[in-house]
Amino acid sequence: MQDWAIDKAPGGLILSETLQQTYVLDLAPLFRLESLRQLHLKDLSAFDREEGRGVAALRRVIPQRCNNIEELHLKHSLLHMEILGILVASPRSLKMLEYDVTLECIIQELDAQLALGTTKLSRALHPQKACLKSLYLSCDARAEDETRGVINLHGVLQDFIALEYLSCPLTSVVDTRLGASATFIDSLPPSLLTYKTVIRKYTKDQDCLAALERVVASRQTHAHRLENIHIVIVSPAPWFTYNRVQLVESFSQTAINLVVEDEPDEDEYSDIWGMESTNSSRPSDEIDLYSDAD
Repeated sequence: MQDWAIDKAPGGLILSETLQQTYVLDLAPLFRLESLRQLHLKDLSAFDREEGRGVAALRRVIPQRCNNIEELHLKHSLLHMEILGILVASPRSLKMLEYDVTLECIIQELDAQLALGTTKLSRALHPQKACLKSLYLSCDARAEDETRGVINLHGVLQDFIALEYLSCPLTSVVDTRLGASATFIDSLPPSLLTYKTVIRKYTKDQDCLAALERVVASRQTHAHRLENIHIVIVSPAPWFTYNRVQLVESFSQTAINLVVEDEPDEDEYSDIWGMESTNSSRPSDEIDLYSDAD
């Protein structure tokens, strides 16, 4: 099934598509539309089943810097990292990227780590390091566990010189393998203004909060532009034992505004990671291209 919708907006087009069992190669024409400014894809899964030949074919039809897409949204999806890298590299100047990683979009059983390849997420995003301003990365606990560290941003965010807003799991920026020496602010680009994260159950997110407190102890806050840290705890959360009062108070003497709040676990596509929820009613100038239930 594919549901398409196109919205006419100032300066270009916004295209939304819900996908099931669709080959990324079939989507190549979308990435060659010069007028397209925002592309929203949902339920997209793509793996390299041809040992590199499929990736090579995709790279030929979606070359680097071939479109004017400014916002790319990949919701409820899972992509081989080389394929993700091709999609990310295709815009001339990508301003916003949303990647919502989950294993729920695939039907068959597979080795998630093998299916995604060995390329790190950070390398896949690297082509847009000079222009990306907002990055929204969400990853459910199962996907994080089964991909074994492929989906992280360790050690390279400093290269993203335009990044101002980052929403991602703490484990994506804090390397828990370093234990007590793991850092938080040193992992961020100096351009960053706002960081948002959701503390997830069954992950090491809670263990990373100590790295936040070490920011204050080491007096590192003056070296960055960071203004806001927003921490969301999905409630009810009896499993959350970290002293949140102490955490907030530790930042009270710094220039960083730290907010820790509870938010009910309601809709899997809610605004909990910072993106606007999808409105079920379409704008008056939005057009259904087709709905094929075959």
